[in-house]
Amino acid sequence: MTGMSPLSVTEAQRDALTVSAGSRDRGEADRARAVLLTPAGWTSPRIAGAFGVREDTVRLWRSDFMNGGVEALKATVAPGPAPVKSEAALRDLKAHYLVHQTFADADALDRAIHRAVDALNRERMALPLAKLRISA
Repeated sequence: MTGMSPLSVTEAQRDALTVSAGSRDRGEADRARAVLLTPAGWTSPRIAGAFGVREDTVRLWRSDFMNGGVEALKATVAPGPAPVKSEAALRDLKAHYLVHQTFADADALDRAIHRAVDALNRERMALPLAKLRISA
């Protein structure tokens, strides 16, 4: 079904969405941008194509905005306990790098850790039962 979305944005909401569109969190920024594009006449399929998501996802973002405003589009931490295994794995990885390598500064250490985590994730994704990613 094609047509115009019933979504409307006030000037205050537009200002808040513009701020969120500049967020460091890509998901939050994409959601805000998608809502900003809607009053400009962009359709769900067009926005979905631009952001690499499904049309239903765009509609969900719009619905979240209509029901909860800009706050509903903000990034949130999933409920529940912290992922102990991931934190332990990251701690072990950091300890390994600290023991076996010397870094110019904390940023160099952080970049090395992210490269190592990416390599571990690629290796895990090659395994058929590996569905969980390690976050850095």
